[in-house]
Amino acid sequence: MVAYREHMLQQAKQEVPIHGALRLEQFLAGGNGLALVDFDAASVGDPLFDVAEFLTSLQYLQFSQGLSSEKIQRAFGLFKTSYQENVPWRLDRDHLAWYAVAFLLGKLHDTIKNLEVQALAHLPEILQLMNTWLEQLEPRPATAVR
Repeated sequence: MVAYREHMLQQAKQEVPIHGALRLEQFLAGGNGLALVDFDAASVGDPLFDVAEFLTSLQYLQFSQGLSSEKIQRAFGLFKTSYQENVPWRLDRDHLAWYAVAFLLGKLHDTIKNLEVQALAHLPEILQLMNTWLEQLEPRPATAVR
């Protein structure tokens, strides 16, 4: 992860306004509308930060809330495809996967810290999901931790 972080810092990336905490629970639906709320983490940054957090929080719902993996995967695919069709930058696989693993590690930490029994029962699947994201990263030489 350190080698990827160093690589990402050297890459020029798109800097745009981002939500900073883009998860499904930040959306309110009513009538025919959809609203995004809670902008206290809003800033300018890499848009893939928001995309990865949204996608991984969506995936994590199958473990924490027991939602159907088929529905989650369908929503995941629809969001990813629609997002890519509507932004001028590309979804860089390495950046997206790095952020996804980082967010999943944070979610797993919270799950363990808060003893979230439902999600903990799915620990092998959570670890497999992290591994799936890790497999999307291109191999990079390891760098020394400073």
